[in-house]
Amino acid sequence: MKALIIAFSMYSRLPMPVFLWDEEDRKRAMWFFPLVGAVVGAAFLVSFLLFAGERMAGGFGGAVLTAVPLWVSGGIHMDGLLDTFDARASNGDRGRKLEILKDSHVGAFAVMGGGIYMILYYGACTRLLLRGALVTAAGFVLSRAICGLLVASLPGAREKGMLADFVKGSDTQETMWVMTVYIAAAAFLMFVCSPLRAVFALAASLSAGYYCRRVMLKEFGGITGDLAGYFTQVCELGIVLSQAVYECLIPQI
Repeated sequence: MKALIIAFSMYSRLPMPVFLWDEEDRKRAMWFFPLVGAVVGAAFLVSFLLFAGERMAGGFGGAVLTAVPLWVSGGIHMDGLLDTFDARASNGDRGRKLEILKDSHVGAFAVMGGGIYMILYYGACTRLLLRGALVTAAGFVLSRAICGLLVASLPGAREKGMLADFVKGSDTQETMWVMTVYIAAAAFLMFVCSPLRAVFALAASLSAGYYCRRVMLKEFGGITGDLAGYFTQVCELGIVLSQAVYECLIPQI
């Protein structure tokens, strides 16, 4: 239970009990990271049910659906996305990019990239139908499970840092197995909602995983907390865009 609370304390803004973190509980906290996604997905789905259909007129519903994941997560992954935009746009060497990831200042490329991201996410949300919203909600679990798999399988780009300290001493093989179970469960839920929509979503998420993994290894030499956040946001955007594309190509099915 303590490991679960640690995961929610780290990766959401939901109020949690305060206690001294035990080393063993911290090592297993990553196992519960996808459950944060389950809460985000539930909030996303409830928001869709409240503001869907005709009540989505004027784009208000799309704005709410765009804001809800950021509100529940506290924007921790968006922070990583923006930092990564700045780092990659610097065209510096690996050391320089890692320095920029640690910099608390926001650069022009982060502002532009973040703006484009939000526009695309908002536009996709305005196109969602119920089954697409259900698949997108399951995608918040999927994105975090794949992220956990990347964290467990990739080398750390830095010896010290929030992510490095968080997963220090954890059993990577056990973590990979746990994340694989979450991935299978999320994929199953997607297929129950709509097999073809699930194919679109899984193709988008796996493409995001492949692309971000290459970026992490080639440009940064491994993974950091910011890069994990970068992947999570890219994956979630890919999933919701896949559902919007589906609605455009295969309407009312």
